[in-house]
Amino acid sequence: MNACISLSARPVCTLTVIALLTGCSANTPLPPPRSGVEPAVGTGFTLPALLAVPPQADSAASAHDLLDAAWYATFELAPQRTPEAAAPYATCSAYLERAHEQLAPVDESAAAAFMEIAAMCEATALIAQARPAAHSWIGDAAIDEALPVHLPAEFALRVAESGRIPAGDERRWAEVEPDIKGHRLTVDSVRFSHPHGIQEIALVARADFDGDGIEDLLLLSRDYVDAGSYAAFRLFLLTRLENGEPYRTIRLFPRS
Repeated sequence: MNACISLSARPVCTLTVIALLTGCSANTPLPPPRSGVEPAVGTGFTLPALLAVPPQADSAASAHDLLDAAWYATFELAPQRTPEAAAPYATCSAYLERAHEQLAPVDESAAAAFMEIAAMCEATALIAQARPAAHSWIGDAAIDEALPVHLPAEFALRVAESGRIPAGDERRWAEVEPDIKGHRLTVDSVRFSHPHGIQEIALVARADFDGDGIEDLLLLSRDYVDAGSYAAFRLFLLTRLENGEPYRTIRLFPRS
């Protein structure tokens, strides 16, 4: 899907150069920070393909328009605390209005499909508020197989709630899962193989999402285990506040 998505005043196409997530060694000169960086979306932004009528390749659909567009299917969702209050949902705007109630599909077999849509709804809401960044310490090269060295430990593959990495853990992903191997899928996505599953990391968007003037990254993690039916879609909003610093998690979906 090569449709243009309006992240700011001008439409920005999905075929945009994406972010560098690799850090710098002590012996490598740090690149100078950039300024005036426009928002951009990556191949991890899949909501257009999940709609009943995907936008045309040459359209300039805004993120706000996508929030109100109908999904490819209607999901019967129920709040966690009041499952008797189930209702049909077919747009991101309707879902996001009640997402704080921790909605889940009544039909458990639809859980994985709904998780992807829910993650993309959260991403689209952030993209709708995105703005150009005054400063960036991210860079221009592609996401690569070295991501685990530079991303927070929260990216570690979760096969159960007991394996959740607590927020604020200062370790890097590679420190908690050293036996993983990466394989590039596209210029902005990488597949990692674990002893117990696979994980695909893709760029959703980059922009100033939190209004501090600094460029942030929005990444999607698709998690699968080798045996069983476990699958998860996690959305990470990351930032780097200084040149050469590790990436920090600003927000995580699903919310912990």
